[in-house]
Amino acid sequence: MRSLALAALVITAGCATQSVCPVYRGTASKQPLLWRVSGDGGEVIIQATHQAAADSDLSPTAFTLIDRADVYVTEAAEPSEREHEAKEWRRATQLRRTTLPILIGGETFERLALYVGLPGSQLQKLKPWVAYVLLGREAYEFPRPSMNQALLARADARGMPVEFLDSWDQQVSYLDQAITPQKLGEAIDDFEQVGCKLEYEIAAFRAGDEAAFASEREWEDAPSLRTQRWLRRIDTLLTRGFKAFFAIGVEQLAGPSGMLARLSAAGLHVERL
Repeated sequence: MRSLALAALVITAGCATQSVCPVYRGTASKQPLLWRVSGDGGEVIIQATHQAAADSDLSPTAFTLIDRADVYVTEAAEPSEREHEAKEWRRATQLRRTTLPILIGGETFERLALYVGLPGSQLQKLKPWVAYVLLGREAYEFPRPSMNQALLARADARGMPVEFLDSWDQQVSYLDQAITPQKLGEAIDDFEQVGCKLEYEIAAFRAGDEAAFASEREWEDAPSLRTQRWLRRIDTLLTRGFKAFFAIGVEQLAGPSGMLARLSAAGLHVERL
């Protein structure tokens, strides 16, 4: 199981218990969640992504712009199949000094096993974020090919260099901090609503509703450092005049603490396409 990007999505998938799924009733502008960021050195394109979005959710404009780019940049690399790295990956998904039943409680752990359809013996040493991924996969049928897969395939087909904002171990470190046992427990409690929330989000995404993903929260230490690192990479490519196409999760971009607001505050011109 190597879906780091899916884990990032599932971080946002919890919701309060409701009797029925909420229905998205926002304004359907259908404007792509696509931005041009420009400065003195040049410009880059940023495409918002969502793991529940399919290849068909990409606009023709996105494909035109990626074809004009000379480098494709996305969030996180996947571990390679080399023996050493594969071994490190397996270690990165496992708890070392405790077990999942201890972290979330035996009754909650039993419900997790029931929801994901695996015996407890296969789950007890998994880190909370790995269990989160498994839970999300059971709650929602993610499309294939996804938007992210389609963008990467387009870049590969053109022979474009591909860069990553995070290495796989940096992404794992972030998930270790972001997905706490409490957050996993809340997701298990709200399991029946996880799919509802994702359905709502993808409807808002397809409508081009940026505001639906905005949050007033301030970034915690780990996400803030991660975001600052990503912002520095965007600035470097701008300064050096690269025509870069970025694919970044919409939750990282929207809102007053999101990357788009920070880029604008840094004096760059941010334009919704």
